[in-house]
Amino acid sequence: MQVYNSTSAFKEGHAIWVIPDAASSSWNQKIDWHCNLLLTRTKHKTTKPLPKNWETSGAKEKLNIKESTASLNYTCITAKKNFPCEIIIEIPYTNNISQWISEIQTLSLNFNELPLRIFLPKNSDPSAFEELWTKNKKHISLVKETYE
Repeated sequence: MQVYNSTSAFKEGHAIWVIPDAASSSWNQKIDWHCNLLLTRTKHKTTKPLPKNWETSGAKEKLNIKESTASLNYTCITAKKNFPCEIIIEIPYTNNISQWISEIQTLSLNFNELPLRIFLPKNSDPSAFEELWTKNKKHISLVKETYE
């Protein structure tokens, strides 16, 4: 597991970047700025409901459309144009590093050992993260919070 500082945080090498929410990390705001505030805009976007006439016409059933009632806590954006990664996932930090790491590990099961770069929340110690991370550490790198 590598630990990067602010000068090497944006270098190539990891397909997925995981960041905490804006209140928990200055990295969030920097990354969001370079993505033209896409994280912020995505969080404020609402899903439009299907047209009412689809219910009566049977189009919904013919096309096998199911409306999701699931509510995810994550915000995910594509980042190819702005950063050397495929996607950026924001996972809110609730001042519980163990819970936050557990959420990242659960989410990482969907990514088949793709390299992850994890931007740590404020006041988080990389060594504590390494102790709590129970999965393969080979494809993981950490970026310490900066204090500017």
